[in-house]
Amino acid sequence: MMVEKTIVCRILDPTERKEGLLVKEYSNAQGYIRGETEDLYSATRQAMDKYVEKVQNGEYPLFLRNDTFTVEKAQDTEEFDYWARIPISGVWGGIWVPIKPHQEIKDNMDVHDSKIVWKEYGFELHLSVSFEVSSQSPESILAVDLGERV
Repeated sequence: MMVEKTIVCRILDPTERKEGLLVKEYSNAQGYIRGETEDLYSATRQAMDKYVEKVQNGEYPLFLRNDTFTVEKAQDTEEFDYWARIPISGVWGGIWVPIKPHQEIKDNMDVHDSKIVWKEYGFELHLSVSFEVSSQSPESILAVDLGERV
């Protein structure tokens, strides 16, 4: 059986330049939604169009198409376990940032369209994945009466 899950990955300590580029791209995404700017990576514009209708207020994540970003297990560093390449308008190849997922990202997981979310402590990459799990039949079932009439 195929299941889908979101793995929350905190973007760890980007350099000032990379953080500035992330803030700019995130801000441009907010401006794009409101119709104020077109300065956004073209594939990101397409992803934003897919998930969000243009509105006047509210804040939305920066949506990423699965073919525009990469997540890789770190090979030569002990500081970080994973790295992500994020597409940025005007930066050829995007930027590589260290990430810390709340669980291991396994090789059998298929990555789907994902998003970058701004939190008060910094950015998070919400990585949407799907993977195959074996179905299990329960040995017994316990029914619970909640005491409601409806």
